[in-house]
Amino acid sequence: DKNVEAVKKSGVIIIAVGPSQLMPLLDEIVSYLKYKHLIISIVSGVKIKEIQEKVGSEIPIVRAMPNTAASLCESMTCLSTVVGVDKELGIAKSLFDMIGKTLIINEEQMPSATALGACGVAFFLRAIRAASQGGIEIGFHSDEAFTIAAQTARGAATLLLNNDTVVLPNAVEAMVGVLKRSADIGIVGCRLLNPDKTPQQSFGSVAGFIGDLIQSTFYNTLFANSSNPIVEKILARLHRSGKKVGWVCGACMLCRRDSLEETGLLDENFFMYKEDMDLCISFRKKNWGIYYTPDAPIIHHLGASVSAKPFEMAIEYRKSQLYFYKKHYGWMGLLCLKIYLYGKFIRKLSVSFLVDCAGEPSSGNGQDSYSLNREILKVIRDFH
Repeated sequence: DKNVEAVKKSGVIIIAVGPSQLMPLLDEIVSYLKYKHLIISIVSGVKIKEIQEKVGSEIPIVRAMPNTAASLCESMTCLSTVVGVDKELGIAKSLFDMIGKTLIINEEQMPSATALGACGVAFFLRAIRAASQGGIEIGFHSDEAFTIAAQTARGAATLLLNNDTVVLPNAVEAMVGVLKRSADIGIVGCRLLNPDKTPQQSFGSVAGFIGDLIQSTFYNTLFANSSNPIVEKILARLHRSGKKVGWVCGACMLCRRDSLEETGLLDENFFMYKEDMDLCISFRKKNWGIYYTPDAPIIHHLGASVSAKPFEMAIEYRKSQLYFYKKHYGWMGLLCLKIYLYGKFIRKLSVSFLVDCAGEPSSGNGQDSYSLNREILKVIRDFH
């Protein structure tokens, strides 16, 4: 009822929900949409055409992708639309210009803009590293170059927050409170929640082969069934108290600035995956603690930032996993991982082959899965 009432009283409708919530919302308001309305969608991964199929092509639609710096009126917002919506695009631009800068792009570029925006702070930290390396080349000592680069962007060197998150009241304050109370803590992680408020994995033990095996066989199953009442109680018990942990999820982590200057920035060889674990290991090696607090709830639309390119992201995950093992466990750890992954993906290919031999028709998804598994095997084979 509140959504319908808001539509009746508004000319511009900004839709900022999770992808799974969009179509039910449109079903609720479609009967009340008029020619006067402008829809601005901040929903990740949903194209204008998909929205038009629900509301009709006569309703002007603009897609927008702001980032978390909007809270400081320093957002970098990408906008896109279809032909014939220039006036409405101008309205959207004027709105988002109030909270930062805007850039009009083709809709085909939105997945890239989403990925870059969702991990904007991470990429910016890499830029700081590049700037500090440039400072070394022009004559500064490495410590001096880093200090200049990091201080220039000191806000970004503290909070790492994905664009597919919603910060609930007092969450950041609770994380800051941990750093103030505990001088030995270098990174604080939050309590991640699904949009339905069921728990997501927020932390874990020190990563490694055994840890990954337990993760894939036990924890992944638990979190995939987090809506089950029994599982929900188990997960609530695991997440209800603050504690020192091996790593916290990079969707939202608060880093002590002086410890970040001591340990260094994100390793540029990672792309979106395993960076959080790698950074936490770097902190632990410098004797900084990693802490999880349940008092900082953050809603995380898991996978929203990579949903547009699942094939490519699955390959990038394996590349990051292989590099992570090589970096932290040497050639023996990498060899063990390769043997495990070879067995896993050869088994998947064999199942697909047997299904084809049995005469079962292959669906589009099945063919995509077969191609993906072959590509991943190539990645495993070629990684050194």
